Amino acid sequence: MNSIQSKPNFLNACRSVDCFENIMKISEGTFGVVYKARNIETGEIVALKRLKVTDNKSGIPITFLREIKILLQQNHPNLLNVKEVVKGQMMNDFYLVMEYIDFDLYDLIQTTSSKTPFISSEIKCIMKQLLQGVSHLHKNWVMHRDLKTSNLLLSTQGILKIADFGSAKEIGKSQTPSPSPSPSNQQMQKITTSLLESTHGVTTPLYRAPEIFLGSTRYSFAIDIWACGCIFAELIYEKPFFEGKKEFEIMNCIFSRVGIPDEDSNWPGWKQFPGAKTINIQGTVNKAQKGTKLTPLLETGKGRQIFSRLTNSGYDLLLRMLTLCPERRITAEEALKHPYFDEQPLPSQQIEITDTRIQDMREKHQKKLGIQDKFNFETVNSEQTNKGWSIWRTFGASAPTSMLPSKLEKATNSAK
Repeated sequence: MNSIQSKPNFLNACRSVDCFENIMKISEGTFGVVYKARNIETGEIVALKRLKVTDNKSGIPITFLREIKILLQQNHPNLLNVKEVVKGQMMNDFYLVMEYIDFDLYDLIQTTSSKTPFISSEIKCIMKQLLQGVSHLHKNWVMHRDLKTSNLLLSTQGILKIADFGSAKEIGKSQTPSPSPSPSNQQMQKITTSLLESTHGVTTPLYRAPEIFLGSTRYSFAIDIWACGCIFAELIYEKPFFEGKKEFEIMNCIFSRVGIPDEDSNWPGWKQFPGAKTINIQGTVNKAQKGTKLTPLLETGKGRQIFSRLTNSGYDLLLRMLTLCPERRITAEEALKHPYFDEQPLPSQQIEITDTRIQDMREKHQKKLGIQDKFNFETVNSEQTNKGWSIWRTFGASAPTSMLPSKLEKATNSAK
């Protein structure tokens, strides 16, 4: 097991964000905005994630503190590397300085046409790297809780990095013995159930495990494995496999494609979940309770045809990831030892990202953002300028030249 490395308290030696020049806005989420930036001193291109603080009285959100702690503690080639934390103008204005990775898997899948799909060795390459990163997290008692294609970054060299740890959570490893080298999800479930009660509703719905849909707040690392299975399916299906605009639609899709929960066969104890008593599973469980025989899609020839590019071994791995019962779901370490990764073709060493695909992704990304959001990370003296500058910065737009500090003001500030 890779040990967690201790690092100094970042608050004791925080540099200023003025050390970086902003290039463009990359993305925006619930808790932060990410920019592509340049280290002024070294010229290195980095990603800056700025914390969103909507209520100054509340201080820094616990999710951001968790993200900082986990990322600074973890060290693995398939996890996004955080270099440092820098401060902005205000007391609670912080930025994570991270390595810059060119693209995310979501954009790559979106620009993959039926004429140029991922080949088998590339799919294995992506899944192996994903499972290596997830296995490292689980061995160090961290649940990511928001794995999805848009949170998997991919360099032009084909190196995958798991990103966005805003929902990640440690589960108190110091209070329990270290797990065995290859713990089962049943062991994990017992340990995590005794350790904590977690937030209901984590993970993006299209990648959300069925136990969370049913209201479980005592879930295990198995929720990350379900998400890995969804990503595995998406690499071939070329869109999220479980469809629906509303949560109950997605859950119905899961039960129609994977299977209807059954106490005696596929999911002992599922009726103990809060949602099992109140949720209306339309068109699936209702029909089954009336005696109608429903065969889930993945157990039919049609389901196998959808994933015909997978060998029987690959299809078996997919089914073991998308297992309804979390205790029976395969673990990340077990998945890495699955025969799928040892059969021909072997995982490729890198993924070929053609110039055409790169251009398509860039155009799609710019269209999604609408504009190339640029601004300088300047420290401004006057209170009036500070207010106006922060408004422009909030909207990610270029501030008027009249609002920027003069060279003299910059020199004065730097001399202080």
